[in-house]
Amino acid sequence: MKKRTLILLVPLLLLATAAEVALLVWTLGSARDFVTTTWITPQKLNQHLTAAEEIVEKDDWDAAIREFTEALVIEPQSTDAFIGRGKAYLEKNDYEHALGDFTAAVGIDATSAEAYEWRGYTYTLQGKLEAAISDYDKAIELETDADDPSVYERRAFARVLKGDIDESIADYDTAIRRKGGEDAGLSAGRGYAYEQKADWEHALADYDTALRLDAKDAKVYAARGGVHGHRQEWEEALRDYDEALRLDPADAEVRVARGMVFIEQGKWETAVTDFREAVRLAPRKFAGYNSLAWVLATSPVAKIRNGTEAVTLATKGCELSKWKLGGLIDTLAAAYAETGDFDQAIKYQADALQLAQADAKETTEMAKRLALYQSHQPYREPPHH
Repeated sequence: MKKRTLILLVPLLLLATAAEVALLVWTLGSARDFVTTTWITPQKLNQHLTAAEEIVEKDDWDAAIREFTEALVIEPQSTDAFIGRGKAYLEKNDYEHALGDFTAAVGIDATSAEAYEWRGYTYTLQGKLEAAISDYDKAIELETDADDPSVYERRAFARVLKGDIDESIADYDTAIRRKGGEDAGLSAGRGYAYEQKADWEHALADYDTALRLDAKDAKVYAARGGVHGHRQEWEEALRDYDEALRLDPADAEVRVARGMVFIEQGKWETAVTDFREAVRLAPRKFAGYNSLAWVLATSPVAKIRNGTEAVTLATKGCELSKWKLGGLIDTLAAAYAETGDFDQAIKYQADALQLAQADAKETTEMAKRLALYQSHQPYREPPHH
């Protein structure tokens, strides 16, 4: 077929004028561009996008990023490719590249609610809450799916982190309505918001709902245990922490929380066991070190106390927190007091007071301990029952 076409074209070209030849070449080029733009390019783009989505299902984020990048080589204005690649970067916790891709998508299509929503989510993960809420507002303004709860759920989370608790609860209410009724994740999220305003009753009701709908969520058991703890319902708190640890035995934070309940019940040795396990499970987190050091320094039970070990543990906790938390330095001061080194105890207690000035109740308690150390007396926790 190619030979025949060429044979037919040659005599025509010999007879044609230069202008006619130019017109023929232009026409053939335009036809080629038309085929490339309207058929070949979209087909190749869709092939790469489809391949990328299939790879995403396998959680192979690097391979997905490569496929989305290939799609962008073919069509640099593809919002789908930018959004898809941005999501893959998020899965790798690469917030800067994700933000760049979502911003590019917004630049290409300023009416894309999806691009604004995902950029808002990235801002949330970066702690840029004002920017996140602004993008969520824009996504809500542009959205076309009146049944999709996701953007309201994400704005609710950003708002609770920002401290706008009532607005967060209102967003969770809207998300739940859009979902068509009860939802485990949304109920848990709203429960957390209620918890931040110390509305224990509503928080407990939402956590109850979440666990009725999903009885295998260890985090929600732990959260409900915390609410019971605030209400001084120690047995209920222990049951929830026990279940959370049954579902997720490696959760160091729950070990610490359960240890605190054991202290309230006067079970010092059991508390020490939980705190030691928390240190083992999370050696790069300060909570276990601090809690264990506090008990070893201040327990009313003499056989529990060990000032030297408490100093070591408390120092590690302060190092992990970069010496920025007054409560941890307060523990170090108590540990030095237990060893009888009251000069160090006084020094660190003064440092702790400097860092805790914003909390009047905490400052009052720290000042009382400073007075004890100045009188060469260690601090003792009152007996718990």
